[in-house]
Amino acid sequence: MKKSIILICFAIIMTYGKADPTHPYTGNEKIEIQGKLDINAGPDDLEVYIDDQAVYVYFNQDFGSVNVSLYGDMSGLIYSTVVNTSMQHLLVIPITSSSNNNYTIVFSNTFGYAEGEFDREP
Repeated sequence: MKKSIILICFAIIMTYGKADPTHPYTGNEKIEIQGKLDINAGPDDLEVYIDDQAVYVYFNQDFGSVNVSLYGDMSGLIYSTVVNTSMQHLLVIPITSSSNNNYTIVFSNTFGYAEGEFDREP
C-alpha cells in the first residue's frame, strides 16, 4: 500500500512538476495578463513570457485575428502585428536592441482586449 502511494505521488510530481515541454520558454518570467480576448477564455489560453532576448506569446486557443502591440516607456510603439491564431500559436518579439525599461503589451480582437506590463533592464 505504501509503495502504491509513493508511486502515485512520484507520477504526479513528474507530470506537474516540470515546465510544459511544448512551451520551451516557460522557465522564464511569466507576465500577468489582465483582460480576455474571448468570453470563454481561461487564464492559460494566452500566456506571455520574457527573457533577456525576447517576449514569447503563446495563443493556446483560437482567438481568430489578434492585434498585438508592444509599447516601451521611452519610445512608444516598438512592435505591432496581426496574428491569425488559427494558424500561428507562438509569437516571438525580439527586445534585445530596445533601450526601454518598462513595457506594455496589448492584445485586441473583435471579442476583447487584454494587456500586461513588465520591466526589463536594457
